[in-house]
Amino acid sequence: MRSRATTYMLILAMLGVWGVVVWRLVDREDTPVAARARAPMATGVYDSLLLDYRDPFLDEAVVEHEQVLMPQETPLPKPESPKVQHRLRYLGRISREGRIYGLVEIDGLLHTLRCGEAANGYMLETVWQDSVKLRWRGEICVVGC
Repeated sequence: MRSRATTYMLILAMLGVWGVVVWRLVDREDTPVAARARAPMATGVYDSLLLDYRDPFLDEAVVEHEQVLMPQETPLPKPESPKVQHRLRYLGRISREGRIYGLVEIDGLLHTLRCGEAANGYMLETVWQDSVKLRWRGEICVVGC
C-alpha cells in the first residue's frame, strides 16, 4: 500500500463488514431472521382478478347493440367419389429385339410393358426416352424420371 491513510481506511471497512456479520450471528432470537422477515401467508385464495369494473374509456361512447343474424344452415353438397391416387414411377426404357418396353412401377410393383399392354388398369400408350404416357379410365397421365 502506498499510504497509511488508505491502509487505515481499508482496515476500518473490513472491521465494519465483519462487525455486521458477527452482529447478525449473535443477535438471534428464537426464530431465524429469514422467518421473521416473511409475512404470514393466508390460506385459501392467493390472488384474484376483478373483471366486473367499468371501462373508463367507454364512458362517453354510446354503445348500440346491433342485431346479429346467424347464418342459416345450408345442406352441404355431397362430395364426389374420391379420386384414386396411385404411386406411379417411370424407371426406364428397354429395347429388345426391336421392341420397346417401358419399366413402370405402379404402387410398388414393377411392370415391364409394351405399347398397348395394361397393368393395374393402366394402359401404356407411348414410351419416350425420359417418360411414358399411360391411360387410366379415360384419363391420360405422363410419368417421367
